[in-house]
Amino acid sequence: MIEFKHDSMFRVPEAGDSGGQWIIGLGSSGVNVLDQMVLENEGVRGLMIFDTDETSVRGSVVLEKMLIGKKMIRGMGTGGDPELARQLFRAEKDEIRESLKGTRLAVIVAGLGGGTASGMLPELVELLKELGAATIVVTATPFVFEGGRRRSQASQALTTLRASADAVLCFSNQSLMQLTDDSSDLRTGFSKMNSLLAKVAMTLRRSVTQRGLMQASLADIRQMAHDSAVGSEDHLLCRAGFAAAGGDNRVEDVVEHVLASPLLQDERLWVRGHSMLASLTGGSDMSMSEFQSVMQYLRKQLPVEIPMITAANVDSNKRQHLELTLLMTGNWEEMEENAPLLKKEKQQEPLVVAQKKKKAVVERAPVEAVIKAEELQKEEIWEAEETVEEPQPIMAGHHEDEVENCEPEFDGFASIRSSSKEETPERYFNRQEELPLDKKIPRGRFEKSAPTMWDGQDLDQPTFMRMGIKVKI
Repeated sequence: MIEFKHDSMFRVPEAGDSGGQWIIGLGSSGVNVLDQMVLENEGVRGLMIFDTDETSVRGSVVLEKMLIGKKMIRGMGTGGDPELARQLFRAEKDEIRESLKGTRLAVIVAGLGGGTASGMLPELVELLKELGAATIVVTATPFVFEGGRRRSQASQALTTLRASADAVLCFSNQSLMQLTDDSSDLRTGFSKMNSLLAKVAMTLRRSVTQRGLMQASLADIRQMAHDSAVGSEDHLLCRAGFAAAGGDNRVEDVVEHVLASPLLQDERLWVRGHSMLASLTGGSDMSMSEFQSVMQYLRKQLPVEIPMITAANVDSNKRQHLELTLLMTGNWEEMEENAPLLKKEKQQEPLVVAQKKKKAVVERAPVEAVIKAEELQKEEIWEAEETVEEPQPIMAGHHEDEVENCEPEFDGFASIRSSSKEETPERYFNRQEELPLDKKIPRGRFEKSAPTMWDGQDLDQPTFMRMGIKVKI
């Protein structure tokens, strides 16, 4: 049996460490996101991780951490088994409850599809509800290549979470791949994806809990995550963008840069968008007037009318700079599997940002054009034709363009020609030609063999020749 020292890995945090407001990383993906948060100097207070993998827990830079199932599985992880994860959580539920005592708000970050998060996340949300805490879940669904099993486990966990958590904001790992370049190494790519989820979690906690120029409520976040219009929130997914700007034109620059974020460049996002959160953070020099200018300019540049929740906070470390976070939800499930393919298309200007050649005016995309974007993309792959003609019959083995002049490849066949095209505007053949198949068919190596006779008929001959049937084309 492995024995652990009573170090910071298993220290039970006090409520005063975080003021009852925690960002919790669950499973290996959640641990990675919180580690990225610490590395980007977002602070170390109010962070906590839970995992069943000893390597993940010991290697984390987060101070408050707990290894679950150290006696039963000895820190080896759950092997992708959600049921085992649930059993481990319930076995150590009292210890976990003690570590979360005094929690008022928990923003939980996890990647669904594996064993630990898929099995423990619904259990953790229920435990926090028993403690009287509000819960916001920030999660990500598996990549397409991870297979049906992990996607099924993620779907089941999401269904349970949406019935218990106060708000579930779900990202797609497939869409997060747009944050990376084809030339990026693996470490850089995952760092960018983790960084986005880390900023979302920090923004949500700050927007809900910190008193600022304008504060978003938990009810606002819940409304973002629920789409009552369609009667189900199973199809709501999230996209996000971040930008920072300074200088004399920081109001316009921060808005234009956030709208140019990689995850917000598909026109279909704006048509199918449900709602968004715009959270602005600035230094002590940021005034109410400047906050209002940013939000008004942002609203003016949006290509469609969409419900927007606003929040503003002051951070003394960001003097003379503005940081804008845009979090958007919508019905984009069918778009996520093909998300990486968007990067292969020809790069165009951002949807709502115009070229700064004409008085720095931001172009607004017509809603009608956006709605027809998918149809236009399909039309581009077909050649334009003035008139629609009926299709021409195609012989096997020949290209469509070669049908009119094609020659048979088999010996003994006559050449097949259609009638003159000048005489008939239609592309169908006017008459059928008979195939001259009355000649003797060579038998190859069976030429000297005795024929197979039955009831006076040579069965080695094709049926149409024995029956005197004329074959036409």
